[in-house]
Amino acid sequence: GIDGEGMTAGARAQGLALIIAQTRAAWRQDDAGDFARTMGALDKALRRAEETFGRFAGFEDAFKSASAGGAQREDPPTGSSTT
Repeated sequence: GIDGEGMTAGARAQGLALIIAQTRAAWRQDDAGDFARTMGALDKALRRAEETFGRFAGFEDAFKSASAGGAQREDPPTGSSTT
């Protein structure tokens, strides 16, 4: 159920697995009844993921634009000079 395709979906799935692992580690050490340590770890992991995906989203958009532009680019005619 993770939206996206290709590299984006895979990265999101791995990011979610990392968030779960980090939160689970904090939960195992959380001996308070209010789960403050667990919720703090979850908030921190989600913030970090949001920042990371924000950076990668810009990179992916630039990559897609460059790939699309490169596929449509025409070579200059042969025999012409650029002086």
